[in-house]
Amino acid sequence: MDSQPPSAREIARFQQVTQWLDANHSLAFGDELNAALESQFPKNRADRMRYLRWSTASFIEKNRAQHAPVSRQEFVKVVRTTNILWKQQPLLDVLWKRTPPFLPLGTAKGIGYCLVPSADLLEPYRTPVKPEEVTRFEQVSKWLNNNHPWAHGDEFDRVLESQIKDPQDQMRFLQWSGDRGRKRYTDQFVAVSREEFTQAVQTTDMIQYQKPLMEIMRKRAQPFLPLGAAKGIGYSLVPSADLLEPHRDAVKHATPPKYPNMNNVLGINYDVEPSLPSRTGQAGRRARRNQNMSEESANSADSDDTAEGIVFHQLGALYAFSGDWSQVKHDPDKARVGRWEDTGFVVVVECRTGHAGDVFVVFNFNPPTITDSGDVYRNLIEADDVWGFLPGSSNVQFSVARISNNFGLLEFGKEFEFRPTCFHEPELVGTYCSHLHGVIVRETVELGSQYPCKGCGSGIST
Repeated sequence: MDSQPPSAREIARFQQVTQWLDANHSLAFGDELNAALESQFPKNRADRMRYLRWSTASFIEKNRAQHAPVSRQEFVKVVRTTNILWKQQPLLDVLWKRTPPFLPLGTAKGIGYCLVPSADLLEPYRTPVKPEEVTRFEQVSKWLNNNHPWAHGDEFDRVLESQIKDPQDQMRFLQWSGDRGRKRYTDQFVAVSREEFTQAVQTTDMIQYQKPLMEIMRKRAQPFLPLGAAKGIGYSLVPSADLLEPHRDAVKHATPPKYPNMNNVLGINYDVEPSLPSRTGQAGRRARRNQNMSEESANSADSDDTAEGIVFHQLGALYAFSGDWSQVKHDPDKARVGRWEDTGFVVVVECRTGHAGDVFVVFNFNPPTITDSGDVYRNLIEADDVWGFLPGSSNVQFSVARISNNFGLLEFGKEFEFRPTCFHEPELVGTYCSHLHGVIVRETVELGSQYPCKGCGSGIST
């Protein structure tokens, strides 16, 4: 996998593509997003993958920045200096931060008042859209998305007129469409409850329709998701669907009726080590603990049709409470505002049948890294003594562990256990949905292979 940071020229190109996507396909998802990207990178799939990696890492950094509030002084300065006529963006950027500053306004008649920033609480009055209009507008919107997903400007005006003749009705459709888009945008800042998140994980059909879970995970505001405690340390989940990447992008056998997934659904091949140039000569670092594994199997994933592993959907980063857990373990509100640190592990849920199964944690050997200049790229972890360790544990090192057989059982106030299933860096691969067989299959593994797996042989059976 290419872990080199993008060049300045690539970044400029990627930024242009992002602006084009925002302007023309702001709600694109799945196949529509793939088609839009292919139109921008028609000749080189590797460039599309580099763009997606850069875009994901950039989003993570912007997300972090959104959680850093400005000071009262900075807020006042932006309000005073922003030119509303020519450039409103500096003020809007501050108003849209997810963690607003404390902005007391003083007192009036013995009562204190403060400001909670927002830019769109008020809106002009419009005649409400009638139910029959909504039905018609939804049909038009669906037709436009299916037949003219990239139409804009004069072309969009022509195709809209082919569906709605009356200019006033066209304006009402545009207003309705704009209101719906704004609502979808503002909904991104409203976190779902823990119960709603759990329900989405447990009820989403990851073969037929992944969108319900993905829409929740892509919200800009996320709920507090404690997973319980293990050996006196509290853990929580910070949702994200694309922290892990496959070592090999191509899904060679994904032709109808087999449909490739995006990186939210990946597979692990325990019995195949990643074959990457950067790992040449690293046999002593992340070498297989099971010495009975043949050299041929480790170097030839294509011929390994019986490799054991799992298929999973990514849920997000595993964080650990860095303070004294005994002081907050009975009070979720105190735990929420405490200090949490990223462990380097990613929480995933097994989903071969399309439904959520066992919950695992997988160490991320290739996490996003931000340079001093602000560039974001994947940084391969090479040192053998910095990966796979949990807080407070320096003698147990693993890359994959099961933590529960049901995501709904992981909650604040309960105990769970890390049960390792792999002690080396396994191969991460793409997956595809086989609607005919009703399963999700990982690359290099045939439908007839045994499942579930037993890990790499050196750990506890799963």
